Amino acid sequence: TDCPTRWGTLFTAIERLNEQEKEIRKVFSADYKASDKVLCYDSLSTIKTVGRVLQPFCRLTDKLSGSYLSKS
Repeated sequence: TDCPTRWGTLFTAIERLNEQEKEIRKVFSADYKASDKVLCYDSLSTIKTVGRVLQPFCRLTDKLSGSYLSKS
């Protein structure tokens, strides 16, 4: 289930989808029965926009959580 306070996980999934988009399309296009399951251009465009909006928040959250801070 989706948790409103764990949006960073959503960002990570969106980022991975964007990275693998070409490969995902190849797999779905090779299987005729699955070809109708590929996201349409509008959906992918919306997902990419959401990813661009979430990216600065994810970076800031990482910095504030100390994941980029050096341990002394």
